[in-house]
Amino acid sequence: ALSPSRHKAVVSTQSTGADVKWLNFLSLACTSLEGNLTDAVTLLCKILTKDPEGGPARIAYDLFKQLYTYLAEVDGNITQEHIESVLAYLDNDAAKNDDMIGPAHFTHSFCPKLSG
Repeated sequence: ALSPSRHKAVVSTQSTGADVKWLNFLSLACTSLEGNLTDAVTLLCKILTKDPEGGPARIAYDLFKQLYTYLAEVDGNITQEHIESVLAYLDNDAAKNDDMIGPAHFTHSFCPKLSG
């Protein structure tokens, strides 16, 4: 079951009452399945990757930025400054990896924690 705040976020993803931003919905579903934001984003990467099963589970960095920013804003406890610091750190990794990002990048000990 979705918490009231997650339910409100799902409902707010509807643009006309019938259309749902499915990636936002999927992102919220992953946060309901996992215990923290990092695990939820890792699950998203595993679902959305085109890498072979058991591979690095990379996704396009633009997609990562969109989904991470959305989840961080829905969370409500992560500052815009922290979101920007995570993305600033990962910009360099993405540039070195054909604009792809995976869990190995955002779970690295030098990367700021996704949850703040």
